[in-house]
Amino acid sequence: MNITLSPEQEKFIQSQIARGNYQDVEQVIKEALTILEIINQENDQKRLEELRKK
Repeated sequence: MNITLSPEQEKFIQSQIARGNYQDVEQVIKEALTILEIINQENDQKRLEELRKK
């Protein structure tokens, strides 16, 4: 899979690596996807709770 990042996104990723927060690009992307998955699960849970209330 190929993805295109904006220059700002690339700069952000490189800054995270330079700060020592991550070892490489793959680690940054994996972390971002994990966070996205958590957010989606939380949103799904909120929707389910709202439906149960109705």
